[in-house]
Amino acid sequence: NENGLGAYGVADVKNAVAASAVDTLMVEDELLRNSKEIESIVEEAEKRKVKLVVFSHESDGGRELAGYGGFAAILRFRPR
Repeated sequence: NENGLGAYGVADVKNAVAASAVDTLMVEDELLRNSKEIESIVEEAEKRKVKLVVFSHESDGGRELAGYGGFAAILRFRPR
């Protein structure tokens, strides 16, 4: 996003979680159910007290999130 406080895609979100930079993690429900890697990243984020928002793949928000790979984060700060 324009202020640099967003991340999307598995690699960028995973790096942001590892850096404790994530404020809110957004994931599409089917991706969470069907991907062990996504599940692992979400579990790590939960340990770091990240807010988690799961979107139904049938909702408008879920369809919009799918355009970003179904996995995105709002960041507290831009990790290095």
